Amino acid sequence: MIRLLIATALILAFIVIAGLQSESFSPVQAELIIEESPPLVLGINPYLVQADLEKEMRPVADYLAEYLDRPVRLNIPADYESLGRLLEGNSIHAAWFSNVSFLQLGRGRNWEVLCRPIRRGKLVYRGLIVVKNSSPYNSLEDLQGKSFAYVDRNSGSGFYYPNKLFKKRFINPLTFFGEVVFTNSHDQSLHGVEHGHYDAASVYEDLINSKDNKDKFRVIAATASIPNDPLVVRRDLEPGLKGRLKEAMLTMHETKKGKQVLNQLYIIRGVTQYVDESELNKVLSKSGSDK
Repeated sequence: MIRLLIATALILAFIVIAGLQSESFSPVQAELIIEESPPLVLGINPYLVQADLEKEMRPVADYLAEYLDRPVRLNIPADYESLGRLLEGNSIHAAWFSNVSFLQLGRGRNWEVLCRPIRRGKLVYRGLIVVKNSSPYNSLEDLQGKSFAYVDRNSGSGFYYPNKLFKKRFINPLTFFGEVVFTNSHDQSLHGVEHGHYDAASVYEDLINSKDNKDKFRVIAATASIPNDPLVVRRDLEPGLKGRLKEAMLTMHETKKGKQVLNQLYIIRGVTQYVDESELNKVLSKSGSDK
């Protein structure tokens, strides 16, 4: 077998040499083709309508594309659970979850947090129970028998933390409210309150504090502090990519391009930088809060 291979190799060598010496030989131009890296897919928690999420996250995606030297594509699923399925099924590389959806959907999963944003100087925020400014309701107790809008069962400020508040006030939402609905996004909940579809809703505080909304709605209760939304990946994501992605987020405030992106994010959501998960643990350990 070895002799056959040697003989075959010699024959091929003679053919090549003969071809080189032939007058009819003509050189072949070699063309180097470099394939573009496949896109990194970033899943986004659908807490707002798609157009608003695109506006908020596109600068981050463009920054990551330049930093990682590969395209970055956004994937905005229909609901919170779908985002979890996409990450678990390796259909996306990283995902922005709400803190509660990460804890609930990631239970038992091989997921880890890469970073969280500092927003308006804080790593936590609150959920607010709001009514239309012209409504007669001034307290939670005034909402008995009225309609109430949640966002999603995996939303922190739009479901989980308001229910903790209700429990503390001895309110059972299933019997206390006349109607309970899930709108799938905070802005849809607020839109419903503004136009009289719902008497009250639970939303995240920045939505109410914006100049477009602060005069339209009134806050009648607030939840406990909620950790800011984490950027999550599977632990088995290719180590080089995971390391570069985390590096890109944690150093964004140190680069010229990154500062430009953060300036846009500050206007939209008050984000000033992204920090490691250990920073949140320090804050929670001091306050005694839970995640």
